[in-house]
Amino acid sequence: MDIEIRHIDIDNAAEMQAVYAIEDMCFPKAEQDSTETIYCRAKTCPEFFWVAVDKGTGEIIGFFNGMPTEQEEYTEEVFTDFSLCKPEGPWVMGISIDIAPAYRKQDAARRLLEYALNELRQRGCFAGMVFICKEHRVPYFATFGAVDEGISDCRHGGTLWHQMRLMF
Repeated sequence: MDIEIRHIDIDNAAEMQAVYAIEDMCFPKAEQDSTETIYCRAKTCPEFFWVAVDKGTGEIIGFFNGMPTEQEEYTEEVFTDFSLCKPEGPWVMGISIDIAPAYRKQDAARRLLEYALNELRQRGCFAGMVFICKEHRVPYFATFGAVDEGISDCRHGGTLWHQMRLMF
């Protein structure tokens, strides 16, 4: 599959609707971000919101978003407190990587995350990325060099999450 990875176009209503639909497909209701939260995050931090587009169809197949902040630890506020956004970091909180079910197991998530990580490294102002994931995803993110720091204090959606840290 040939994909293009680029920053989100928040002024494109169809593109935003595609992102909302993918979020709905990827997470249980309790763990989903609302459309308003996704829109506010994309508007506040557009340089930290990437989409993967199938070049053949033009369809958005997934996205990855984050927020630069001075915080070193993942907290529930990362999801909704946009005042935490500090463009120079030094940390980027990885918030969500979502791939539409029809496009999974085709390496899109890896390509999307590698693209975003490379772009962040090239900016040269970040110490690294902190994110949370479910236990079964820890080995996957370790392949990128992320280190499992144990169970996070963040209980987004009432779930136990592992905090992972990837140093740049």
